[in-house]
Amino acid sequence: MACQMAILFRKEFAKCDCVYTPNQLMHDMRIDYGITITYKQAYSGCKRGTEAVRGSPDDSYQYLVGYRHMLQLHNEGKKWRFILMQMMLFCIIFFALGACLHGFKTWCRPAFAVDGTHLSGDGHGVLLLAVGFDANDQILPIAFAIVDSENNESCEWFMQQLFDALGTAVSSREDLVVCSDGSQSIEHGVSTVSQSPMWSIAYGHKSCCGSLNVET
Repeated sequence: MACQMAILFRKEFAKCDCVYTPNQLMHDMRIDYGITITYKQAYSGCKRGTEAVRGSPDDSYQYLVGYRHMLQLHNEGKKWRFILMQMMLFCIIFFALGACLHGFKTWCRPAFAVDGTHLSGDGHGVLLLAVGFDANDQILPIAFAIVDSENNESCEWFMQQLFDALGTAVSSREDLVVCSDGSQSIEHGVSTVSQSPMWSIAYGHKSCCGSLNVET
């Protein structure tokens, strides 16, 4: 039945401006075909339909190398690094667009916020991100990383990649401020990697991942 629903509602799954949810599929099956299905059946149908249009999440990892090549080709100054575990399994990834790095170093205040948010889906993991603030209090994304969890090791690795991408002219500034939500792992990463005394303050959480959730 999941395959049949994926075929019947292929146009819905192919839309880029919205996500076709199991509840919507249950409603449309009842209205269009007079068939009542369970949420579990609808979930399976949505999963199969999404994979038919966009491919499976597991298969998408094979495009990382090509994606990296194209980003480096068309984004001057971009920083990218990803690590594979044994058996060529994806482990962690860090990337920062050159335009964002240039914008932060040129136009933003010497301060940025670091936070993490859990990823949904089969892969799970945590998205770590750093954002800066310009003179109009607008948020500029600086760098992103996908890691297994928000622990000391991953946060230290993220901060090391971030400071390397920003360069010593920024990372060694004595007036540089790093904002966080009070996460011990993020504070560990900052204190371990920082090249100068920095302040880690606890009011950046809402402006960092709060905006991310609204925009995405």
